[in-house]
Amino acid sequence: MKHLCFKAILTAGTISLLSNAAMAANWFVDASASPGGNGTEWSEALTSLSTAIAFSSAGDNIFVAEGTYSPGAQETSTFSIPAGVSVYGGFENGEAFGEQNPVAHPATLDGDDTARHVVTISSSSVFEQTKLSGFVITGGNATTGPSSAKRGGGVWIDNSANAVEITNCVFTGNTGERGGAVGFENPSPFGGDAVVTYISNCIFHNNTGTEGGAIAAQSSDVVMMNCLFYENSAAEGGAVWHVSDINLVNCTIVDNSATTAGGGSWSEGDAFIANSIFWNNDVNTSTDEDDQLDELTAGNITIQYSCIEDLSAFSGNGNIDVDPEFSDTANDDYRLDNTSGCLNVGLLEAIQLDRGDVDYDADAVEPTPDLDLNCRQAGGPVDLGAYELVNDCDGDQVPDCEDLTDNDCDNDGIPDDCAIDSCSAVDCDFMMRSMRVKCAARISCSLLTHLLHK
Repeated sequence: MKHLCFKAILTAGTISLLSNAAMAANWFVDASASPGGNGTEWSEALTSLSTAIAFSSAGDNIFVAEGTYSPGAQETSTFSIPAGVSVYGGFENGEAFGEQNPVAHPATLDGDDTARHVVTISSSSVFEQTKLSGFVITGGNATTGPSSAKRGGGVWIDNSANAVEITNCVFTGNTGERGGAVGFENPSPFGGDAVVTYISNCIFHNNTGTEGGAIAAQSSDVVMMNCLFYENSAAEGGAVWHVSDINLVNCTIVDNSATTAGGGSWSEGDAFIANSIFWNNDVNTSTDEDDQLDELTAGNITIQYSCIEDLSAFSGNGNIDVDPEFSDTANDDYRLDNTSGCLNVGLLEAIQLDRGDVDYDADAVEPTPDLDLNCRQAGGPVDLGAYELVNDCDGDQVPDCEDLTDNDCDNDGIPDDCAIDSCSAVDCDFMMRSMRVKCAARISCSLLTHLLHK
């Protein structure tokens, strides 16, 4: 399947299409703006995110410029996002939606190790999608107060009837007894299936907890795509702890630790895991398979096409036990080296559609781009983990997977200019052009080779 990955820029005239309601509003926030703005455009930006949230209602969008934002100085201070509101960070003042870059222009939500929950999403009445995208979230401290408050130091999602999406966020330096970075207790308000929370293209680093150093999910189903978890710690589930259903696809879970069980993941609910890497997670320095993933009998776990250190019980289904060969872990680079055994061994069909629109191109039906917002390999096996190795075989500074609009005659995911197919090292695309065979004919490599050698 061909896949063109691009970043579209939406003008001010089309930005209203992002709104869920006909009369929805867009609010603009910039910590460095002059005081007194009404928040209705960048030139009138509010300086306080809390004020923008107070002004917003279901269907509204909040656009936040680079800067540091505090929910307040009290334990109970939090950015409480109303149901159905979308909050986007990573802008430079004046940018249109689609131009934001959370890496170049970080918008930081900082609880200063005081706020129990830096962000809270809590609702039980409105069926609207709530979205948080493009932020660094740090300094949450959910270790004080009643037991019900000791969950989700970075983000606490509580009793939400609305769907929640978290994309392109970095969670670092948060702590909580249950879920240092993100905690969920998100049952269906009417006794049906639990509401699903979708987390994509996020990084979790140096978060701590008792149950779930990064993530703790209870009574809430969670889907996670293209997420990197490293150097998180807990008693159980150094990175992930869950008693509800969870899907992990193309996640990298490495160098996390636990003192009791599940250095990488502790599971009591059902789990589906694909195209993921579990490596060097430890329980008291032990890195056996059950230290990577600790599964209790209460849940059912399916793992396929994943790399698991000390693989044993989960052998088969395309799973492997090879050193991932990360590029530079000393400098927090968990991309795959070009000699890694985790390249091109993943399951393309496991890649979900980009429902969270992580590249802000208004295309929610394309395959989800990787953590760097690069396209996944088109037409063949994908890489394991959060990052896809970017190939540029013709040296035109365009990744191969973006270079396939009109020049991939045999639909093999390789541009015609440099395609050497695997069967007998025959350049089918070149031969098709030489024989003046139109791309629409879709002549197979094996058939073409047979014809040429008759």
